[in-house]
Amino acid sequence: MHTVTISDIDVGKRLDKYLQEYHKESSRSQWQKHIKNGVVLVNGKKTSPHYALRQGETISIDLSDDESTSTTQPLPSIPIITETDDYLIINKPIGVQVHEAPGAEPAPLLSAWILEHYPALNGVGDTPERPGIVHRLDREASGLMVIAKNQKMFDALKEQFKAHTVVKEYQALVHGVLIKDEGTIDFAIGRSDEGRMAARPMNQGVTPGKGALTSFEVVQRFQNHTLVRVMPKTGRTHQIRVHFFALDHPLVGDSVYRYKGTIGKNQPKPTRLMLHATKLCFDDTNGTRVCYTAQPPAEFKQFIKALH
Repeated sequence: MHTVTISDIDVGKRLDKYLQEYHKESSRSQWQKHIKNGVVLVNGKKTSPHYALRQGETISIDLSDDESTSTTQPLPSIPIITETDDYLIINKPIGVQVHEAPGAEPAPLLSAWILEHYPALNGVGDTPERPGIVHRLDREASGLMVIAKNQKMFDALKEQFKAHTVVKEYQALVHGVLIKDEGTIDFAIGRSDEGRMAARPMNQGVTPGKGALTSFEVVQRFQNHTLVRVMPKTGRTHQIRVHFFALDHPLVGDSVYRYKGTIGKNQPKPTRLMLHATKLCFDDTNGTRVCYTAQPPAEFKQFIKALH
């Protein structure tokens, strides 16, 4: 069970909106379902999604009795790229969720794998549910992640991510043919009323959410697709997927940010989200810059080959 006390800055907020704001992994509609099911209580009592919060009230969340949120799954197999005394570099496969998230569909958890193979990491990080985990990678995506093995490394990485000094590069395949060889997407990102992320240009009068920057370079163009090298400068939820969707070039294999009829009759059908984290650079505890790379897996390359 997770418990939190309402502070003055959250007084007057709707319960469902408050939960969505502080637990961005789940949509507002998912939280409304949990509230109605009675797994979210205010001062020990069941209430409604539109309940207005008051200072000092206690919100308790217990998803253990909600069968729809059960995360009992077999431990995933996680390839280790490099291991030092301070950190692990892993190559996360698709289908693996980084950590438990309220309302998320059951999936193998990276956090469970960490605790099974590295039990000493139980006290590393900000919360027990995220041992050594300082950043995320979408469940549908694959690629490089760094896991801190001690608090010193965790704090150092956290500051670097906050300062945007960590270099992250991805390879992505998008629908359509991009005209520009390179560019930067500067659309702000926030959550829509439907619960998913949405993006709008920063220069529009009203924009949801926070500023987000994504640079890209075209690697190869095909008849109906473009392979791109992507360098996000910020780390918003679903940033790459949302930004290219906003450009009318959604990622191939994306089941959330897509348009109906995107795949033509004679085009190959993807078996995964075509997004892979290929490069990760950061400073170790000695201040030395380190970089790691990982090529996309076989099914990613095979789909690209089929486009020729």
